[in-house]
Amino acid sequence: MKNHISNRAANRLEVKANRFTTRLLAILIASLSIACSSQSAEEETADAAAPTNQITLTDAQYKSFGIATGSFETRQMHQYVQASGSVEAPPQSAATVSFPIAGYVKSVGVSVGQLVEKGKNLATLESMEAVQMQQDYLQTSSNLVFLEQELSRQRTLSNEEVGAKRKLQQAEADFQAAKAAANALEIKLNMLGISPENLKKTVMRSALGVVSPLAGYVKSVRVNIGKAVAPNDVLFEIVSKTNPQLLFKIYEKDANKVAVNQTFTLQIKNQTLRGVIASVSRNFDADTRTLDVRGRLQSTTDEAQLIMGQYITTQIDVGSQQVLALPEAAIIRKGETAFVFVETAARHFERVAVKIGAEQNGFAETSFLKAMVGPKIVLKGARLLEAELLKSAGDDE
Repeated sequence: MKNHISNRAANRLEVKANRFTTRLLAILIASLSIACSSQSAEEETADAAAPTNQITLTDAQYKSFGIATGSFETRQMHQYVQASGSVEAPPQSAATVSFPIAGYVKSVGVSVGQLVEKGKNLATLESMEAVQMQQDYLQTSSNLVFLEQELSRQRTLSNEEVGAKRKLQQAEADFQAAKAAANALEIKLNMLGISPENLKKTVMRSALGVVSPLAGYVKSVRVNIGKAVAPNDVLFEIVSKTNPQLLFKIYEKDANKVAVNQTFTLQIKNQTLRGVIASVSRNFDADTRTLDVRGRLQSTTDEAQLIMGQYITTQIDVGSQQVLALPEAAIIRKGETAFVFVETAARHFERVAVKIGAEQNGFAETSFLKAMVGPKIVLKGARLLEAELLKSAGDDE
């Protein structure tokens, strides 16, 4: 009986052991499955993160692409500063036209953009103030003749010791006062375009012309027929057609490179115009952090190509220096980014980002964005490598 009970207990223990073993195996299998899945995911992630800027060629491809490698070439290159700006008139080549007395606009003879010569009649004004001024001048001139005669008479009497000294002094004072008034009125009349000498021979006039003080283009017209104008009102703006001034805005990083007498070029109507820097401001604009630089064209005949207020861009030649450069054929450009291919092993190439500087005669100043020791740069076949790299990337997708 005892043996039977003992056997039954042993069987129970064996069943429990088998169950435990089964459970343990299930746990181990599940753990291995998770580990394998994790490893597979990591491998997939690693594959996805694999560099897409590397490519390996076959022997046949290497030969057919005509790959040629080399290094930088030291070249003397001109350095340029890029700038933008506008065409402006210097102070002596621009005029704000007003009239010294009040009046009403009778007619307007020009329009915006019209070319006018110096002395051209821009508008006609009618002014009662001008009529009064002419009347005052004629009366003062007439009175001046009488006072001059009276002064002469008093001098004669004084010399003969007949007249009183006081009357002579009064006559001199009256004459000088009238003469000063006449002179002042003459100046005012001349400012209005009225000749005092001609006024004595002709009748007074109420219509007066507003004339252009210089030859140029009409920039603005601020009057119309019937408008009342005051002495401080701006009637017209005239900009000279000669001596245009070029105003460039130079960024702070380039400020120390630009100097007087440096040359610059700009493109206008498919023509290259050349000029010289005339002045460099020493004050920065606090908002834009730019410096004002003014220039002029070397040829006055080129000035006709410019329009006042026109937006322009330029290249300022700030000198030359020795730089490390590559031929343009070695450089792959994508928008603002540039690359070159470097052979890192036999037939294995890596596309590396570079910075481009000055460009001249088919070469470009080039520098790596990361440290490279003795790189074998692809000088020929770079574009074929780029095409093959893009093709490989497409096939992988």
